Amino acid sequence: MDEAAASGPSLTRRKRQGIVYTPEPIARFLAERTIAVSLDEMSDALAAAHRGRETAAFWREWLAALRSFSIVDPGCGEGALLLAAAQEMARRYRDAAEHLRKLGVDVDLDPAREAISHNLFGVDIDPLAAARARRALARLAPSPEAALRLEETIRAGDSLVDDPSASAGAFDWRAAFPQAARGFDIVIGNPPYVRMEYLKPLKPWLAQRYHVAAERADLYAYFFEKGLSLLREGGRLGYISSSTFFRTGAGARLRGLLARSGAVECVVDFGDLPVFDDVVAYPAIVTLRKGAATQGDLSFLRLDAAPPDLCATFRETARPMPRARLGAGFWRFEEEALARLRDKIATGRRTLAEVHGAPLWGVKTGLNEAFVIDAATRARLLAADPQSAEIVTPYRRGAHIRRWRVAAPRLWLLDLPKGGGLDIDRFPAVAAHLAPFRARLEARATRQAWFELQQPQRAYRAAFAGPKVVFPDISQGPKFALDESGTLIDATAFALPCADLALLALLNSRLIWFFLHSVSNPLRGGKWRLRLKAQYVGLVPVPALAPPMRERLAAAARANHEAALAPDGAGSSAVDATEREIDAIVYALFDLSAAEIAAVETSLAGQY
Repeated sequence: MDEAAASGPSLTRRKRQGIVYTPEPIARFLAERTIAVSLDEMSDALAAAHRGRETAAFWREWLAALRSFSIVDPGCGEGALLLAAAQEMARRYRDAAEHLRKLGVDVDLDPAREAISHNLFGVDIDPLAAARARRALARLAPSPEAALRLEETIRAGDSLVDDPSASAGAFDWRAAFPQAARGFDIVIGNPPYVRMEYLKPLKPWLAQRYHVAAERADLYAYFFEKGLSLLREGGRLGYISSSTFFRTGAGARLRGLLARSGAVECVVDFGDLPVFDDVVAYPAIVTLRKGAATQGDLSFLRLDAAPPDLCATFRETARPMPRARLGAGFWRFEEEALARLRDKIATGRRTLAEVHGAPLWGVKTGLNEAFVIDAATRARLLAADPQSAEIVTPYRRGAHIRRWRVAAPRLWLLDLPKGGGLDIDRFPAVAAHLAPFRARLEARATRQAWFELQQPQRAYRAAFAGPKVVFPDISQGPKFALDESGTLIDATAFALPCADLALLALLNSRLIWFFLHSVSNPLRGGKWRLRLKAQYVGLVPVPALAPPMRERLAAAARANHEAALAPDGAGSSAVDATEREIDAIVYALFDLSAAEIAAVETSLAGQY
């Protein structure tokens, strides 16, 4: 964090505006993979034009090329990325000047002042941040001329909006920067981390003007599109942003736009590493060259720990992957052998959603504190009014679901469905319990009677009442279980309304967990926790099962369900042995070779 960031705005304002500060190693990496790569290409082309002779004419032309090179950060904050850009440009100016002097040419230039005078542009919606960026850059080359130049090139405004009726900070790029007409050579950025719910006033305007607009698109998606529009053909974009768009439905338009717009050149996926203070961002770096051929390979790096030198680590350990694998569908960054294996698993097979229907989401109360009660509260309500038993229902959360089994319910739901026509006056003890929460209940996001559940999932009640396969929405390792109790589940869990034990065995297999890693997102708070949304689990490929194989899987699942229910883990060894039997069956169903099985199990080391 630079000095400006250290004395920056309050945490409250930072979170509201989505401000996170770019660590210096990441700023340096972005400068290397966009600015340095582009300048190296330009230098090579110029050297070829001069037939490899580094004459004074060559170096003069090179200085002119450097002075015409334009770099912009459309959400510059307090200038961390522009400082890294300035340092890279200053190094190039210094090198050119030294070569000219060696050739006897008298050159008088200040490398940092050259960068500030010719190359750097930035915009930020926060005038205070823009002012701090100007001050940070001015310290590189203190002079009245540099300060005046920075007033012109580092501006306050809304980078995404050029309509004053839509934003008080509307910013006209072409009026502000003549370079915008031909397109900038480089766009770098750390777009604001602002979730879609905070964009409501602006969303209709954005939806009419941005291809990436989607109901749940976050602000950084619009910055990607704006950045591409600011680039010239052949220019490079480098952003660090949330990686969630790699695999979410809301990210499909952004994925498609990036895949069509040019060649993605490098990707660094930080997983759940805490790159930014105070923000859970799941960040990734993406760089691309606009309009370049989409054939060939990109380079990717997935990190499990912060490297001592990101630039060196990328150069030494990044792996190739065909760009052709990128499109509007989910983006997976992995070696080609694993990618082909995942394709083999899925190709030609129906999905779980096609066979069994989409998983059903549990009840959302809108205020758990009011509606979800413990055993002591249940006992008190029933003692005060035995009729309360009609609407006090056993209830389970995702945290109660284990692999193969569901813990005994220790919570109950005050089951007052929205639109259910219940008269709360019939249940005076429950009404008295809910009364202190009335103001908060009436302030919920949707409309219902103050005492009713927000999303009671009435359409799913018959399915919940029967035997079902349940699983948590966030899981560390596969936790699919059979629930034969008919208990309601909450919104941290999903259900498949069937008692298909063969399906249960399949879902708890290593191979399916391997597949889920390709479509779901890892979460902070546990290295291998996956978000098992219905849209992800619904993609699980389901092989055709001959009756003998179905019976074997079902018998194994039943045995593990019963063993898992044994007290004090007495059945754990039997469960382990049967799970390996299930894995062998599932590998055979998908026709995996010994080498492919080894690849799956190696990739899951420590995860299952």
